[in-house]
Amino acid sequence: MKKTLFLTLFFVFLLSQATLAMEAKNIEIFDPSTEQVAKSIPLSDEVQTMVLDWFSTVDEIYPRANIFKDNGYVIKFPLSSSEKIKNKFIEVDTDEVYLLIPESEDPFFMILTEKNQPMCFTFSGDIDKLSQILDFQLQ
Repeated sequence: MKKTLFLTLFFVFLLSQATLAMEAKNIEIFDPSTEQVAKSIPLSDEVQTMVLDWFSTVDEIYPRANIFKDNGYVIKFPLSSSEKIKNKFIEVDTDEVYLLIPESEDPFFMILTEKNQPMCFTFSGDIDKLSQILDFQLQ
């Protein structure tokens, strides 16, 4: 029941944020435990470049069936323009990327395909550096 409620709230969050993203390009750090945005930060070129570069380090498709966690953080990165995300698993144009950082697992990316299907990928990236740039403790 709790997972269903969380999934519903998370997708409402995603859909509602799509409208707001057109007005302002802010990175949003969502805390599933409080079901609220914990911090909103203006998108910088440095962060966008870092996140897009991490896609070149994609290791594999995220192997878990349940990608939504009750702990950790979900970070939405609205991109300054539609970008082509391409690796050995996917090729898609997108204007936002999600980074899920579970409390007790490695972080992973989520991208919505053109058909709004989530695809998740493990990667190699410096979460501590991102944490410093965003001025927010992610792990």
